[in-house]
Amino acid sequence: MRTFYFFSFLVLIFLLTFSSVLAIGISPPKNYVDYAEGETVTFDFLISNRASFPTTIQMSLDGVFSDDDVVFSEDIFTIPASSTHIVTATLTFPPYDTLTAFNKQRILIQAREVVVDKTIGGFAALTGVEGWILVQIPVPGQFGEITSFGLENVVEGLDSTISLDIINRGTADLRNTRATVDIFDFYGNNVSSVKFQNIVIASGDSTSLSHSLSSSSYNSGKYTAKAKYFYNSENAPMPAQTTFFIGSTDVMVTEYTQDLYEGQINSVKIHLQSLWGSPLHNIRGELTDFSGKTILLPVIDLDPFEEKVVDLYLDVPLLNSSAFRIDSSVYNSTSQDLSLKLAFPVQSSNDVEKVISLPFTVNKKLVPPVIETPLSISTSTLVILIGFVVFVLLALNMFFLVGKKKSPRKKKR
Repeated sequence: MRTFYFFSFLVLIFLLTFSSVLAIGISPPKNYVDYAEGETVTFDFLISNRASFPTTIQMSLDGVFSDDDVVFSEDIFTIPASSTHIVTATLTFPPYDTLTAFNKQRILIQAREVVVDKTIGGFAALTGVEGWILVQIPVPGQFGEITSFGLENVVEGLDSTISLDIINRGTADLRNTRATVDIFDFYGNNVSSVKFQNIVIASGDSTSLSHSLSSSSYNSGKYTAKAKYFYNSENAPMPAQTTFFIGSTDVMVTEYTQDLYEGQINSVKIHLQSLWGSPLHNIRGELTDFSGKTILLPVIDLDPFEEKVVDLYLDVPLLNSSAFRIDSSVYNSTSQDLSLKLAFPVQSSNDVEKVISLPFTVNKKLVPPVIETPLSISTSTLVILIGFVVFVLLALNMFFLVGKKKSPRKKKR
């Protein structure tokens, strides 16, 4: 019975004193700095307390630098209710030969709530927030990195400019290095290659490369450009990738839901990409379904080179009863092309129309798998359940006490 009383008391105390304190924040969440041996830099972190009561914060760090390298203006402090406090972290870079990690390294700055007066009973949810100091440390030897890579979106027939920025993040100079840029069309075919030779970058420096890419032989559409920087035969080339568009008065389908299932209504997403350097308004589209009926797409507007997703629903009949039935009694899927017609005005008196054939794969009817969802209980629901359990326990306790009082005592003989 004493165990029962003790358990009931603990649950009641938990319900009365439980609080979830998720009201502290840190700003800025990230700071960036380049390593410089022996130099000292400082960072100010704004710690906010949005709760309606004071909270005590303790600062700590984790990462490649030690407590001797990073010193806080205050290790522990109290922030009044609904206010902020600034704490300064001073970082002194240690000697380079003592470092064991290089390139991009992170220092984790932690601000955590702590309980100062441990004599106060009850339960509390203590939280913490984190900020980062991101340090760029030179890599021993040679190390080149592509920091920026892009090509201009242009109208068909005009030249696009390749821009490639490379930085030397190593301790040694980069000499007689090279870079390549390969251009691939929407279907993955390599349509062009550009080479940069005899690139020289001193340690800690960077260089910007550019090249005018003639697009006169390119069809309008979406293209992928892949760059590689070769700086050391012992290391893999540094890669980078981007996309660009050769524009025309055109709209293309870049992606869509290709897998459908028979005997049910399927959700289909179609990605429409504008290839025009000016806005295209009131684009109308219609898709001819499996029964020959027309499904109208919602009217959309596209900004220059913008991509939007159109949602529609396709009712797919059973394979064995449709016009594209297959003879085999055992099948997994079959293919069927549907026709998508688009119309978009380029000028007020000139509508451009195009028909796109979309191949779909129709699979056997999908049987939804049985998914066992783990039970999740919200905090409020949990508190209600705990309260109900306590109520039942107290009721049972009262019942036992009343029953014990009413039970007759045996008379002594």
